[in-house]
Amino acid sequence: MALIKINLAPIEELENRYWWVPDAIVLAVTTALALSFVDYSISDIENEIAAAETSAQNYRNQYQDVRAQIQSYETAKKREVELTTVYQSLTKITESQLTKFIPVILLEHIQNLKPEGVWLREVRFRQKGLTEDQNANAQGQQAQNNQFQNQDPPRNEIVLQGRALDNVILAEFVTQLKSTQLQEADPTDLRTQAFFNMIGIGVASRITEQPLSQNEPGLSVMEFELVVSFDERPVNPAVNKEIARILDELKRKRK
Repeated sequence: MALIKINLAPIEELENRYWWVPDAIVLAVTTALALSFVDYSISDIENEIAAAETSAQNYRNQYQDVRAQIQSYETAKKREVELTTVYQSLTKITESQLTKFIPVILLEHIQNLKPEGVWLREVRFRQKGLTEDQNANAQGQQAQNNQFQNQDPPRNEIVLQGRALDNVILAEFVTQLKSTQLQEADPTDLRTQAFFNMIGIGVASRITEQPLSQNEPGLSVMEFELVVSFDERPVNPAVNKEIARILDELKRKRK
């Protein structure tokens, strides 16, 4: 039995032996375009990576600059603390004795400056800006806090209650108290380092005192209450000003 061979190839393949060349060209062109696109994409990615590395280096440089500023700030802060400690030490050295004896010094001032015709019925220290009840509570609490530190409660006002023969004598007393502002500080005399800086008249009215006997007339006098603020005069203001100037410069640099 004879076999019949049938060729199922397209006629163009039978007629042209190089039928595959156009397809190969298309494939080659397509491959080349694809490779070019991939190469372009890789180049673009490499550029982005380089830009990212440059940006990262810039951030690292900025971080180093900020770190240097932080270290400078920390150094300035330590220096400020050191200067503050020195300033406080100098203040304690120059003012510790004055703080200890200032109530006695002020009472001595009042007694020496009080003219004839003025007599005091009550003298008390208090904190400025507080009521009488608040002052009593604050001084009691402060006394408890300082009982183991050998310190006095903070006081910056004196209330003077008394009587004067007339307004002229009372005005003379107020003027004498104000005159302590003009006194120069003497490092060898603690009394020159405390002064009265503000005087307010709380009450000033004329009353008639009860006579000692019914046969005597009552004495007409001025009843008054003075609220006197006091302060301490620095012994060496030049040193204090120089330290304050340095601290101000450090604070401005920190800002």
